[in-house]
Amino acid sequence: MIKKSTKHLPTLFEKAAHDTWKRLKASLELGVSQNETTITDIILLDLKAAKCPFLHVIKTPQNIESSQGTDWEWWIGAHNIGWLRYAVQAKKVNLSSLRYDDLAHKVNGKLQLDILRSYSSENRALGRYCFYNYTNSVQPEVHWNCNLPYDSSQLGCSIATLSTVSKAIETRGYRGFDFIHSESSTLPFRCLVTCPMILSIYAGATRFPLGFEDYENAHIFESLPRNIQEGIETGASEGWDPNFYSDDIRYHPERILVAELPYWTDQV
Repeated sequence: MIKKSTKHLPTLFEKAAHDTWKRLKASLELGVSQNETTITDIILLDLKAAKCPFLHVIKTPQNIESSQGTDWEWWIGAHNIGWLRYAVQAKKVNLSSLRYDDLAHKVNGKLQLDILRSYSSENRALGRYCFYNYTNSVQPEVHWNCNLPYDSSQLGCSIATLSTVSKAIETRGYRGFDFIHSESSTLPFRCLVTCPMILSIYAGATRFPLGFEDYENAHIFESLPRNIQEGIETGASEGWDPNFYSDDIRYHPERILVAELPYWTDQV
């Protein structure tokens, strides 16, 4: 029996992107700046306020040396199909230049991208960048890679692969909205819970087209870490499950989001 949700999960992802797009538009027009942390905290507040039974936001211990390599950790799936794990770094576009000014940011002398790549590899996560955007110059035929009808506001939160970000950092003139969103792998936030190509991995798909190649080796976790299971009950994570978090990586996520896909979630 499938659990009924009063708020459909994809709708909440869509709202997060739409509201971010509108907020950054107002930020540009009114001259009030917001950084990545502020935007992320607003998104998390809105998600928690929605009180969706499929969505869980968990606080993490903050006594770790540094967490500047992974802003988010997302677990998307369900107990009866398994979980995809995403390690995510957030970046906001410069609203004047449409560049991502901090894309080559370093932490303790190490490129943030490399920290995220190491974290993803050691913990069997899919590394992603979440870009917060607004621009009035979207070209749908170039920047829109979703199979759903075009909606510019859905690019308020867009998801890009590490290979795309690596190429952007290494190539002069590529650190902006135009290049990032010209890559077929850059998708709206909602695609993580709506895209048939991504959802097919839960059913055992192993071959994927251009833009989805890193899903071929994605690891499906049979269960959530113990600290996250506890966090769903209490709202806070105490410590880190050593079976899921490598001791070789000192960085940990500042925030954890668990999204249970309602298509397969059993009633509890």
